[in-house]
Amino acid sequence: MKVVSVIKNNYTPRDKLMPKRFNITLNFIASVNQNSYLFSGSFPAPSKIPENINKEFERIVDSARRGNVNLDEVRRLYNKLRYEWRKTAPPKIFPKLAEKYIIPGSSIKGAVRSRIEYKLSPFEGESGIRSYSCYISYDPRARPGERHLNFWGEDVTLPREACEPPLVCAVCDLFGSRNLSSRVFFSDAIMLQGGVEKLADLGIEAVKPGSKFNLAVTVQNANLLDLGLLFLGLELFTSSPILLGFYKYRFNKKAGGTPYRGKYYFGLLDVSLDSFSFPSIQYAPLPENIRGVKEPSALIKMARSELEHKIGNFVKIEKGLVK
Repeated sequence: MKVVSVIKNNYTPRDKLMPKRFNITLNFIASVNQNSYLFSGSFPAPSKIPENINKEFERIVDSARRGNVNLDEVRRLYNKLRYEWRKTAPPKIFPKLAEKYIIPGSSIKGAVRSRIEYKLSPFEGESGIRSYSCYISYDPRARPGERHLNFWGEDVTLPREACEPPLVCAVCDLFGSRNLSSRVFFSDAIMLQGGVEKLADLGIEAVKPGSKFNLAVTVQNANLLDLGLLFLGLELFTSSPILLGFYKYRFNKKAGGTPYRGKYYFGLLDVSLDSFSFPSIQYAPLPENIRGVKEPSALIKMARSELEHKIGNFVKIEKGLVK
């Protein structure tokens, strides 16, 4: 098997603001795509299996044990009962905080980090196969599912072992790793408009197409390369949705799935940078190259330029686009 050598450097300190770095808060608008539902971080609703369904299931199992029903018949009856139960069971409900629907920040952060890892594809050169990112959750015994591979490609199966401080990859330096805290913090995304819909056939309560959320992300001890990586994972360079939550591959044609109800994806979240600010107390002067930057588009352009300048050969910006 091909082995990927992960490019590592000493991690950025967490206890002091370094020269030519800055603290920044980024405010995003995250919109569920008009052709998509979203289901993430659900809570199960209290439920109890109806007695008639429970008895029928026990009868089927007992009959199978006695050899009176073959396995195909058991499977058919079980699926029938499961479908009947799903029609009557309360849905898995979407999370709320203070009566407002939210997408947990941890869910968004995980999705963005994975996206960056996959886009920092292994690059084969004279020094062998190298990458600027490890896989924080790498498991040598596991292989991604078929739809995952259909979407991202076979190179995601190449092993990249997780970092251990003090030497870490560019992604771990920003997002943290084992024994190293993160420098980027995602708030929960709070719904600004829209709502949820019960999808009885899936047994869930999903966010409706077109719903909008507000998301705040704070980066400590940041530089433009950090922002370039973050914006890469949020698809600010492509205007493509990111993929988030459950069913994101099952109903995605690019992953080999079939659209839900013939036309809907799941988990397509369009993210745009609405505004940004620097805390009034920086403990160090703002770097000269960003001091006069006011517009989100200018910050995005500068971050992309830095990303391509520093590690451009190792970045596939167009990889993993939904459409």
